Amino acid sequence: VLCVIRKSRSKKVVREILGDYNGIVVCDGWKSYAQFGFTLQRCWAHLLREANDTDNKELYESLCQLFADAKSGLKRDVAEERLWKIISTKYDDEKSMKLMNKIKNGFHRWFTFLTYKFVEPTNNTAEQALREHVVIRKIIGGLRSLEGAKVHEVVMSCLATWKLKNLDLFDTLMSYLRS
Repeated sequence: VLCVIRKSRSKKVVREILGDYNGIVVCDGWKSYAQFGFTLQRCWAHLLREANDTDNKELYESLCQLFADAKSGLKRDVAEERLWKIISTKYDDEKSMKLMNKIKNGFHRWFTFLTYKFVEPTNNTAEQALREHVVIRKIIGGLRSLEGAKVHEVVMSCLATWKLKNLDLFDTLMSYLRS
């Protein structure tokens, strides 16, 4: 887990952090990721939440069913064909039309997880890793100095990584301090 604190989510930050990375990025669909040519998996949790926010429950249910079928082993070409049918439907409300454009703009990035079985269809793991840091930032009112932010990045990167590896945080920290 790598924790970084920056003032923005600009493409400059993406370049700084990911550099020449040529793996797969699971993301919320923010435009900057697509500009770097990464293989992307767009987050289905974000998509379904946005679909639920529309007034069109049929659209939401169609996307939920497609996602469930995809997770159950649907072939990628079949999944993309079904998604194309959903987004080709005419919608009257503005939220649904906006969502359809979002899906179209990242069309071939919704089912990467069907091609690469080790890829998660959501960015929930990253969102959960961030949650603690967001809460801390809100409680203390931000990280007010550059030095404080750097210390926070290092400490929280270590703690989150150890936690992800199911290591005892206290014992692991003590072993690093002793060495």
